[in-house]
Amino acid sequence: MTLASAEERAAILDSLKNTSGKYKKPFDKGKLAGTSFMGGNWEEYAAIIMQMLTVDTLLDISEQLERLNKNIEQMNVRGN
Repeated sequence: MTLASAEERAAILDSLKNTSGKYKKPFDKGKLAGTSFMGGNWEEYAAIIMQMLTVDTLLDISEQLERLNKNIEQMNVRGN
């Protein structure tokens, strides 16, 4: 099984964020939704947001590691 590229993972996360304003709010405004007009369980909402934050953090780490690896490769090429 191959992992999705960083761009694909970012697109998936953005898609999830855009499914509902209540999921986008923590990323755009740094606040959780206070109420849910469609009903729903607060614990479930909080768990989804935490999972999305975890994915966002891992995606950021992955992107930073990719940049670091490219820099190391460039340094190795120049050194040879």
